[in-house]
Amino acid sequence: MPPQTDDHISTEFIEATRGWLEGLCERGWLARGFPRRCSDPPQQIIGTNRNAFWGEALTSLRFDSPDPDYLLGDSLPLRVLNLLEFVHRHVAYPMNADWHAHFSHHHLDFDGPRGKAEFLAEVNDLFTRFGLAYRLEQDTEGRGHVGRIVPPTLETIIVVGFHTGDTTLDEMLENSVRQFRDPNPTSHRAAVELLWDVFERLKTIEIPQDKQKNASADQLLTKAANKNEIKALLEAEFAALTGIGNGYTIRHHETYKTSIDTDLDFDWLFLRMFSVIWRVLRATGRV
Repeated sequence: MPPQTDDHISTEFIEATRGWLEGLCERGWLARGFPRRCSDPPQQIIGTNRNAFWGEALTSLRFDSPDPDYLLGDSLPLRVLNLLEFVHRHVAYPMNADWHAHFSHHHLDFDGPRGKAEFLAEVNDLFTRFGLAYRLEQDTEGRGHVGRIVPPTLETIIVVGFHTGDTTLDEMLENSVRQFRDPNPTSHRAAVELLWDVFERLKTIEIPQDKQKNASADQLLTKAANKNEIKALLEAEFAALTGIGNGYTIRHHETYKTSIDTDLDFDWLFLRMFSVIWRVLRATGRV
């Protein structure tokens, strides 16, 4: 299997996804949400209404065309990830119930949790086979979300959560990480901008009073370092990151600032900033 490092949605992946979803329709996995019914009362479910599924999915997600045959030409390939989240909401494992001899078909019953679990596993297997850096996850309320695969250390931190003692700082950190994991590249810019705001707030956490920012940052780094040489390294990194925030289009957007244009650079800057923030939070007992 290729490493899961690619964030480019290829035409091959879109075509494979479309074919697989057609198969789910044929096998009745979307019949509970989009039912095709027996003509005899009480008109029980016998399969998936394929046209109803594709029509609602592609229209509600604002695809360029409601016809699945045009998925490959959609102007925003990332919308296929939204499509997978949509399917997760409606998928259910179909089970044969009573046999209707007159029409020679079974009426269907459904197991929702089993369907969602198996669908999630198959989506993630599809991502793996195409080397895509995405994963479908289910939250505590049973909703499916596609997120980017992030470095293992960051993944562990996400699970642990943030407990800095500053509720606003915790929320800013969580929101920044959530934006970073979003597949949409525009969210990665927002993640970096918010993380630089986190950095500025962190500098004031020891002495919250106005005009004490430098003293607060110095006290923070004194607590974070076990020797003077380490404090000097942290001070140099703080100064460098402050300079990046002020000199590039992160915290300020004047026309003379240097712009950051590539997702690769947003990822690099996010991980660089996040690593120093996490280092200081851990060393000062704030996680």
